[in-house]
Amino acid sequence: MLSRTFDIDLFTGLLCNQKQNGRCWIYASLAPFRQKLGVQLSTNYVYYFDQMRKAEAFLAKIKKWKDRELNEPELSALLREPISTVGQWCYFASLVSAHGLVPLEAMPDTAAAENSLSLTRALQDVLRYGAWELREGKTDSADIMGRIGSILREYLGQPPACFQLHNEVYAPLEYYRSSGIDLHDYITLIHHPSPRWPSPCAYHEDKAASDPFLTLLSVDMETIKTLALRQLQNGEQVVIGADVRRESSRSRGELNLLETRRLPKVEAIAYRQINACHVMSIDGWASDGRWRVQDSHGLETGPDGHYVMTDAWFDAFVLSAVIRKDYLTPELLSLLTAPVYMPKEERF
Repeated sequence: MLSRTFDIDLFTGLLCNQKQNGRCWIYASLAPFRQKLGVQLSTNYVYYFDQMRKAEAFLAKIKKWKDRELNEPELSALLREPISTVGQWCYFASLVSAHGLVPLEAMPDTAAAENSLSLTRALQDVLRYGAWELREGKTDSADIMGRIGSILREYLGQPPACFQLHNEVYAPLEYYRSSGIDLHDYITLIHHPSPRWPSPCAYHEDKAASDPFLTLLSVDMETIKTLALRQLQNGEQVVIGADVRRESSRSRGELNLLETRRLPKVEAIAYRQINACHVMSIDGWASDGRWRVQDSHGLETGPDGHYVMTDAWFDAFVLSAVIRKDYLTPELLSLLTAPVYMPKEERF
């Protein structure tokens, strides 16, 4: 068993359990805010706006591709999954910068939020029907989005325009700003060793590069670990994307390499053996190379809601980390001014 004592300990005592939904990226990305604000925060609030934005993006593509055949691969893939619950820190950052945050009691989880399958199916049905209507000229996107909003309010509740906390009234954006965290001060570092995508280099998922949160900085793993430790030493948790399906034990709460047949990381990414399927937050470190990682499955993970991650596991299966731009060298910062387009499907 790996030791569970750490030289750096930033855990606030606030654990979360995502239950039966794919919103780990929201739970983990909220961890630094829970640390700063000292309260549980509403994932449901962020989830509401995430689903609205994804529905709008789906309908925009349906309109753009109106004249394509339904069996054309790109359109077919879109219709196969019109909307989902999955995401990454960059989507969280964009949503919170636009809509803010609220405490859990201001918009509590509902049964549909905790087990999102029925809601996802309902939204997918409305979007597919709406796609048919748009292609046939029977309605417009505003009408379909009105239906989407009604379903989300029925399943998740109404996002509050303001709320009261400790005898003060806040608007969600005001509450986000009260945390002292400005999400524009952070960047997603990725470890994406590939002959096709050199490192160090800045990449962007959108050719227009209009959303700064979709800029990704590809660096070597030593840079990621060095900067992650520096951020921890300065009192801030580190949000990471990793593949916890590999060589892990949730019951023991350990991420530790085993003697298994494993592709080198370059090939593992290229052959789709690994991807950043789970988002978590590092809140501890020990000088012998162990990292403590807060999960979003409550006490289902280890004895304390955490994984203990070895340095070797970090090297093999961590694919991204969210780091303050202040810690980047001038050379790395300069790369952010001219990102190269990397299609989302080629990331990991």
